[in-house]
Amino acid sequence: MAGITRISSENLIWLSEILETLGNAVSEEYYMLVQMKTLQMMMKEINQMCNIDLNDVRDIFMNIINDEEHHREILETIKQLTVKKEQASNDPFVKFQNPRCLESTSSDF
Repeated sequence: MAGITRISSENLIWLSEILETLGNAVSEEYYMLVQMKTLQMMMKEINQMCNIDLNDVRDIFMNIINDEEHHREILETIKQLTVKKEQASNDPFVKFQNPRCLESTSSDF
């Protein structure tokens, strides 16, 4: 990008979409990090004040976070498969209706 002096409107739209996606991903990861750090500090305080061990709760939250990451990976794979199928198919999409359905709807008027 450093050597580019002019960006077409199509490339600008494409670039803005990529940057938006990147920004969303970074902000979500930062949000998750802040939540984990907050949880760790709260667990430490509760452990000291109430003499309760909350490490099992930490493990549960870590499993939830890992499940969320796996869910995102699955969605990205589905998205990529969908895009590949759309690009591979040049066939026109034609939707046919049952003529009998048309007769029953036209008699309703």
